[in-house]
Amino acid sequence: MWAAQFLDLMNPTTGYAHQAWVQWDRLPAAMGAQVAFPKRQVINIEGDGSFLMNIQELKL
Repeated sequence: MWAAQFLDLMNPTTGYAHQAWVQWDRLPAAMGAQVAFPKRQVINIEGDGSFLMNIQELKL
């Protein structure tokens, strides 16, 4: 994903999964990470197809 090159990760305990998840798993995984670590910033970068597959997750 070309957008990942613009992430400035300064903390050594942070990271990102570069194409590690399947298309339908990114938004739910990001939401789970935010619930697990509410004080940390979670960034989810995904395309329109993946977003449309997961839009129902936002109905929570």
